[in-house]
Amino acid sequence: MNMDNKNSKMKKIILANNIFVVVQMFLLVLSVVLNFICDDTKVFLTVFIHIGLFVLFNIIIENMVNYGYIMKKYDKIYQSTNPIKYLQLKKRIYQSAKNNQDKITTTLILQVFVKFVLIIINLILMLFMVNFE
Repeated sequence: MNMDNKNSKMKKIILANNIFVVVQMFLLVLSVVLNFICDDTKVFLTVFIHIGLFVLFNIIIENMVNYGYIMKKYDKIYQSTNPIKYLQLKKRIYQSAKNNQDKITTTLILQVFVKFVLIIINLILMLFMVNFE
C-alpha cells in the first residue's frame, strides 16, 4: 500500500476519531446529568459504557494507527527511543511531524491525547459522583 492510500485511510481515521471524541464528550456530560437525576447505578453504567467503548475503539483504531502508519513512517524515532517511555516517544514523534509539517500525524497524536484526557476526567468524576459501599 503506497503512502497516498495510507494518507487517505488516516484521514478517515481522523474523522472517526473526531466522531469518537464527540461521543466521549456526550457520555461525559450524560454521566454528570444522570448523577443529578438518577441513581448511582445508571451513572456507573454510563461510565462503564464510556470506558468499554474507549477500550474497544483504542484496540481497533489506535493499533492500526500506531503500528500500521506512525511506526512505519517514523521508524528511526521508534528505534532510538525506549518503547517503555510512551509519552517521550509520542512527544518526539509529534515534534518531528510538526517540523516536517505532517498534519496527519500531528492530528492523530493530538486526538489520542484528547481521548485520554476525556476518559481520565470521566473516571475522576465517577469517583466523586458514585458512592461505593
